[in-house]
Amino acid sequence: MCTIRLLEQAKMVKPVPPVILYASSSSVYGRNVSIPFKETAVTNKPISIYAATKLATEHVAHAYHSLYNMRITGLRFFTVYGPMGRPDMAAWMWAKNISNGDALTLYEVSGAAAGGRGGELLRDFTFIDDIVMGVVLAIEYSADYAIFNLGRGQPQNVSLLIRMLEAELGKKALILRNPLPAGDVAVTFADTSLARKCLGYEPKVSIKEGVRSFVKWFKQYSPPKLPRNLTYVNIDPDSHPGSLGIVA
Repeated sequence: MCTIRLLEQAKMVKPVPPVILYASSSSVYGRNVSIPFKETAVTNKPISIYAATKLATEHVAHAYHSLYNMRITGLRFFTVYGPMGRPDMAAWMWAKNISNGDALTLYEVSGAAAGGRGGELLRDFTFIDDIVMGVVLAIEYSADYAIFNLGRGQPQNVSLLIRMLEAELGKKALILRNPLPAGDVAVTFADTSLARKCLGYEPKVSIKEGVRSFVKWFKQYSPPKLPRNLTYVNIDPDSHPGSLGIVA
C-alpha cells in the first residue's frame, strides 16, 4: 500500500512526474537454476512472502509506467552489508554473536536443494558503498523503464564471512549447522552486465575490505535507547539472541 500511495502521488506531479527508483531484491529469482541471475530470467515462482512482495512491487511499478508514462527503475539488491546495515542481516548478527560468545547458525544445503551441489550457501555479498554508487548512477541514467541487478558479481561461501568477522573481531565463532529452511535459497549470483553497460556500474569493494570497514564501525556503534513501550521485534537481534542471520 505504501508503494501504491507513493506512485499515486507521483503520477499527479505536473508537468512531468518525477523519476522513481524502488528497491527490489535478489530474492525474486527464487530457486532459478540459470546462474548467474539475469534480469531477463523468469521470476514467476517466489518461494517466500518477502520475494512475493518484491515481485508485486515490480508488477505494480510496470503498471504505473504503462498507464501514466512514468519513468521507473527497479534495483535488485544482492546481499547488501556494511555500516548502518539492518541488524537482522548476517554480518551484524554474527558480529554481535561472536563478540558476545553466543552461537550462530550456519545453514547448509543438500545436493538436491543446491541443484546437485551440496554444502554451504553462496551469497553475492555487496558492500553498501557500491550499492549507493549504483543508486546514484540509476538516478542519473533515468531509464524510461528498467530493472537492474546491483551486486558484486562474485558469490562467496557464507563461511568466508564468518572467518573474516573472526579475524577482524579477534574471536572465534561458535557455529551451529542446520539445514536450509523453507523460503531460503542455496545461491545468489548477480549478472551485472546490464548495469555495467547502461549505468557504468563498477563495484569496487572486496569482501575483505568491506568486512574490515563494517567491523570498524560495529565496534564503535552504540544503539539508540528506545522508549520502554516501543520495540522493533522484527529487526531487533536481542529479541532472538543467538539466532540465525538472514543472508538472502
